[in-house]
Amino acid sequence: MRLTKAQKREARAVRQKFARSAWREREKEARKQQTARLESERKAAVEGMTEAERAAFERAETEERDRRYDATCAQNARLDEAQKSGLRVAFDLYYGSQMIDKEQRSLARQLGRCCGANRRSQAPVCLHLASLGRCPPNCLPPTQDHLRWKVHLVEEDLEQRCDAPTGLTRINTYVHTQGLRVNPRDNPSALAGDAK
Repeated sequence: MRLTKAQKREARAVRQKFARSAWREREKEARKQQTARLESERKAAVEGMTEAERAAFERAETEERDRRYDATCAQNARLDEAQKSGLRVAFDLYYGSQMIDKEQRSLARQLGRCCGANRRSQAPVCLHLASLGRCPPNCLPPTQDHLRWKVHLVEEDLEQRCDAPTGLTRINTYVHTQGLRVNPRDNPSALAGDAK
């Protein structure tokens, strides 16, 4: 019996899900092996050192660990400051319901990459995920990761939110209007107006 296109898509999605799960398990195992290898190499290197060399080695390790910790704290402080008073960028998820399933899953991955890049950026921005009330579940990460991201989650539509004094003053993105792409520079009235 021949499968319909929908059944083929479903089967492909299941295969991809299992393939991703297997890939994650392989990556996890590879990281464990690498950690064990590095630990054994470190142990072998330390055993061959004199007391003075070992003290200098451990001091250098502590300084490097402290440097990485300080860098992480500084990055978190930059991100917190951006959340309070930084440039605001809004992702309007209103049109997610008009996408096919593949596009919705792609959008979820793109949102994750954007938030990750923002988290690591030297000049992070304040991110907003808007229109979550209309957004299909597939447009967001299936593991609910977006609830842990340092972003503002906005349930209502972006136009409604921008009418309120939220600090969102202009959206500089392409928007879809009845299937057409509208450039905000050509048609600013298609966007939410100033919040002030």
